[in-house]
Amino acid sequence: MRRVWVAQHRWIYAKHHPETADLLRKHGGSHGYLGHEFVMSILENRKPQVDIGQAMNMTVAGVVVHQSAIKDGELMKIPQYAL
Repeated sequence: MRRVWVAQHRWIYAKHHPETADLLRKHGGSHGYLGHEFVMSILENRKPQVDIGQAMNMTVAGVVVHQSAIKDGELMKIPQYAL
């Protein structure tokens, strides 16, 4: 279901914002859509689809994986955040 929403949203956004459509193609468009969703949540005074706890969990996982790779694949705990 989420992939369908992203695909539809990508098409709608590119249709209405052709000047940024090429930027959305990089990394599958995730950066542009996440940024757009965040800004729209502020403008519409609502909670964003990806809240700070979810964002922290995704970011910290990447940081810990990188640290593990530097240490030859050492097993490391990934902290989880919830708000």
